[in-house]
Amino acid sequence: MKLAGVMTVIFRKISLLYTVLWGLLMPTMLYAASEDEHWSVSIQIGAHAPQLTDLQKLYQAPTWGVGTIEGENDQEANTSEEFIIESPLQGNTVGAKTSLTFHWHANNKHSIIFGLGTWESTVFGNQTEELPQQGSLREIFYERRAKMSYTELSTGWRYDAFSFQKLNFYTRLSLHEVFDLDYRDDTVFTFFGNDNIVDFRRIVVMQAQTASLLMGELGLGVEWEFNKWFGIGFEGAYLFAERRMQLKLSNDDIKGRSTVTEVTYFPYQAIDGQVGYLTGANPGEGIYKTANLDFSGWQVLFSLNIKY
Repeated sequence: MKLAGVMTVIFRKISLLYTVLWGLLMPTMLYAASEDEHWSVSIQIGAHAPQLTDLQKLYQAPTWGVGTIEGENDQEANTSEEFIIESPLQGNTVGAKTSLTFHWHANNKHSIIFGLGTWESTVFGNQTEELPQQGSLREIFYERRAKMSYTELSTGWRYDAFSFQKLNFYTRLSLHEVFDLDYRDDTVFTFFGNDNIVDFRRIVVMQAQTASLLMGELGLGVEWEFNKWFGIGFEGAYLFAERRMQLKLSNDDIKGRSTVTEVTYFPYQAIDGQVGYLTGANPGEGIYKTANLDFSGWQVLFSLNIKY
């Protein structure tokens, strides 16, 4: 059995154990509910840094192509001109995350968590290049922007371990159903004519999606209580993805690519319905490799907590 399959089995067994513990803890918390029982809501802002190594490779993949340079007086003097545009994308796959989390505090130790969150990572860059178009080398302004995002629903258990003055230290164990995973890659070729006046633009858009993903979270946090109804907090956690994901893509999901040059290899291509990134020592060979995405990674969140 492959490692990915083994990890999936292990993750599902952990999820089953979590469900069993939930069933055992819920009656205990209901029984132990006292005057300490209350609800609270947290507005959380922070970052998630998943291990999206292949997405970084997609960011750095070049654009390669061939066009014709026409001879001045003789068509037989026409030549083929190769070009390569190194990706200008700058940045990493760390993304901003926001969430709204509700806590049912059954007593002064145990809480049940319900949350809704979103995550988004965006990188962009631009540069000036020359490429063959309409029989001659033309200056272009090359822009590329890529965005990856997801939405999540979470539920879990929080245990308030101990308090020191107004500081409350806790642990968190939760499951996250991640869905609406989207990737969009926009490339704009701006061609200039005489006197550096914009002649025309060619826009290439790639959109890809993938199915839902289950992740587990193990975290530690601290809350500073200003008074009985308001506090601020900080939480650090690690998210474990059950498996690696691939982005679904068909050639119909790449718009505008046929209008740039005679032959063009873009940083991405569909491989058996999945997103592939251009690789190899010679980009002209058009070797694409499937991008496998691992969303496991560290997460930090700052929160504003309101009790009621």
